[in-house]
Amino acid sequence: MITRTVYLLSTLLISSLIASCSNADKTTAKKVPLYDNYVIEKKLESVDRITSFSFQGWRSLDNYYLIISTSLSKSYLIQLNSYCADLQFANAIIINNNGNSLHAKFDSIHVAKGLSGKRSGIKCIIKSIHKISREQEDEIAQLGKTKD
Repeated sequence: MITRTVYLLSTLLISSLIASCSNADKTTAKKVPLYDNYVIEKKLESVDRITSFSFQGWRSLDNYYLIISTSLSKSYLIQLNSYCADLQFANAIIINNNGNSLHAKFDSIHVAKGLSGKRSGIKCIIKSIHKISREQEDEIAQLGKTKD
């Protein structure tokens, strides 16, 4: 009897976890077109690189997009090449770049794991970089918070 109860409880727990992961993927899938459309509608300037790059902060939007800030008080919308696991819930990221520039299609980020700050196993390559104003940064952040 106890074995059957444990089996049923573990089956329910696993089903619940799978359903919540599936819902998170659906939510992310709905957000990506919002950010893509914003870039097109606002005609955001695309840049191949950020020169004199000095990382100051970041804001995750989902597992494909984030906003980074530089020391010159400039913000950039960063689109990643593919799904970057745990980015949406990360506390820290590590930027992998050479020199003092950040390049689209060459440089990448890693999600830092735990308090150790070690890199996750997945390298998330930067697909595109767009200049944005502080006002646009707030607008973009609000896009992901809208409800269906």
